[in-house]
Amino acid sequence: MRYKYIPLFITAFMGVYPMITDAMTNSEAKGLSISAVKGDTSNLKKLEQAAVKGDVIAQTWLGGYYYGKKSYRAADVWFLKAAQQGNINAEQSIGTAYYQGQGVPKNYATANAWFLKAAQQGNALAETDMGNVYYQGQGVPKNYATADAWYLKAAQQGYALAETDMGDDYAQGQGVPKNYATADAWYLKAAQQGYALAEGSLGTAYYQGHGVPKNQATANAWFLKAAQQGNALAENIIGDAYYKGQGVPKNYATADTWFLKAAQQGNALAETDMGGAYYKGQGVSKNYVTADAWFLKAAQQGDALAETAMGLAYEQGRGVPKNYATADAWFLKAAQQGDALAETFMGYAYDQGQGVPKNQATADAWFLKADQQGKASAKKTIRAANHHSQVVPNILAFLAMILLYIAQGYLEPIYNFFLLSKYNEIPDYLLGKGKLVGFIANQNILIFIYISFLYNLYIGAAAFIIPRFIIIPIFNRFFTAKNKIMYGLATFALGNSIFIYLVISKLLK
Repeated sequence: MRYKYIPLFITAFMGVYPMITDAMTNSEAKGLSISAVKGDTSNLKKLEQAAVKGDVIAQTWLGGYYYGKKSYRAADVWFLKAAQQGNINAEQSIGTAYYQGQGVPKNYATANAWFLKAAQQGNALAETDMGNVYYQGQGVPKNYATADAWYLKAAQQGYALAETDMGDDYAQGQGVPKNYATADAWYLKAAQQGYALAEGSLGTAYYQGHGVPKNQATANAWFLKAAQQGNALAENIIGDAYYKGQGVPKNYATADTWFLKAAQQGNALAETDMGGAYYKGQGVSKNYVTADAWFLKAAQQGDALAETAMGLAYEQGRGVPKNYATADAWFLKAAQQGDALAETFMGYAYDQGQGVPKNQATADAWFLKADQQGKASAKKTIRAANHHSQVVPNILAFLAMILLYIAQGYLEPIYNFFLLSKYNEIPDYLLGKGKLVGFIANQNILIFIYISFLYNLYIGAAAFIIPRFIIIPIFNRFFTAKNKIMYGLATFALGNSIFIYLVISKLLK
């Protein structure tokens, strides 16, 4: 196909350019441009000569050549020349330059003027651009209905990006009534052209059961198509499917392979997943330093889960030096995004005065934020999960009080009480009345029940009052966190055994 443009003939008549009687075809100019990109300087020269003579197709493709080289100013010179001759592709391209501020100052109004010129001539890409500016409200008032009208024009030409945009708007009910089935129909049109975003959207539809029956295997098939085209979000989703065994056999190594592909493209979710893999040693060797490196990449992009992970790393000294202040700084970033776990950790930091001044009111405020997101036991959870060593010293305190009571002769009231049980004289207000009670009271097992009861009543209550503030600091100083539970349980068992032995021995005298 050959092109003739009135402006070209005018300039030729004026003697600016020689008359062009054999303008380049689009395929000829495209071939020269592609060859030039590969380094063929002779073909680049041919393209330039044709552009200088005013060949609009050559000007457009020469602009494309310079755009590909990121020489935006040179590209815009040639796009503008072609656009001024009415080339719709050049009009869309110069509009994009003004829209993005590439080679020229960013100016939405000027961009939209060029987009509109091309769109009114039926350029599908420009029609989609017009949809985008109305959708975003850039240079024009935001208007979803008008955006959809432009998207529809492009979609009806089979333009996959516009078909996907139509799908998105029906899925979200923006400018059109929400309708998942209609959304999926548009996604399918684009997906059948191999458009990765539409493939991913169809995967989501089958995963959630929106407009189609929920089907994990079908969802994975669409996600895989998108992932195989290098779509980072789809790569991460496929990785997650293998990690959880959803629709595919669980396989941490395969999951990590997909996570890595997405993470190498800078996908924050995948970076966090890679951090989790190295932290847990799932599919890769456990390595806290490598885990933290991945968490940091994601955290620097504002991923709340990764920010919380970095906070934990610094709080626990895992892969990095322990530093409560730095931990709290990361927790705060995540908490400010509404992450309930980070809010809980902020509460604990203020509750314990770790990295921040101790402040119960501020602690409770953070705990409340977490509670309101469904973390009803946020305060208890954080203390139990990350600071269980606070419970274990109480067990040691129990043993100390056992010895204290024995030494001071406080075993006697307990002995006298149990002595009554041997003669079935336990007060009715404690056990009630009836033959069954009398039968139970005569059994030796009752002694053990009451030993346990009074042990906790006498010893447990006093343990929280007297030795708590003395024993806990000593215990935390000389025992490692890793072994506190084991030592505590052993001590508890030993204390019970000694106490019960002493009581029974006295009863049998």
